[in-house]
Amino acid sequence: MPNGSLKKWLHSSSETDNREGKQQRLNLLQRINIAIDLACALDFLHHHCQTLIIHCDLKPRNVLLDHDLAAHFGDFGLARFHTKLSNPNHSSSIGIRGTVGYAAPDDDSKGTTDDMFVGDLNLHNFARMALPEHVIEIVDPILLSNDKEEE
Repeated sequence: MPNGSLKKWLHSSSETDNREGKQQRLNLLQRINIAIDLACALDFLHHHCQTLIIHCDLKPRNVLLDHDLAAHFGDFGLARFHTKLSNPNHSSSIGIRGTVGYAAPDDDSKGTTDDMFVGDLNLHNFARMALPEHVIEIVDPILLSNDKEEE
């Protein structure tokens, strides 16, 4: 895919800057559109395929962005397939399973998981608890920057 993985865009560094030397950043609208693309893809895989497909390895590295920054899932190596008539306790998978350096879905992509995400606290509940008074404390600071080059 021409724009690489979502990880590259979310965790930009000098190694992932574009050819002009500018950092690649996603604005709020682009992030929302990527979330919508992924939600639609998950809905399709889970509800509209003849064989239910569960990806099992969703993370920014496995989200690929095309020329228009439309999001697509990649790396179905851990995927599980269920037929609608099959026993819900049975699934099948084919081939080698896993990703080299597999990280749990709640991994922050830096190799650690925050101790606060134990028990019933997950990312969804964490964000919901911040609404509406504390959103500014959890939002990505890049979204708050007022760079003239993005305007």
